Amino acid sequence: MIERDLVDYLRVDLCHSGGIAEGKKITAMGEAHYQEIALHSALSPVCTMASLHLDVAVPNFGVQECSPSNAL
Repeated sequence: MIERDLVDYLRVDLCHSGGIAEGKKITAMGEAHYQEIALHSALSPVCTMASLHLDVAVPNFGVQECSPSNAL
């Protein structure tokens, strides 16, 4: 989907995709195709913090999804 440019936003959940390192790899692939990331964070405040750390570390940050129950 990334290589065929079928998406504009990559909706990634770090807790389901393998953590920050794997999320960084996914965002790098998206960056090469001018796709932004929309990190999904619905499991816990720890996942929310991990997502926020990745948001500030990549240039193709788009939006951060967050569940009100996991707000910090």
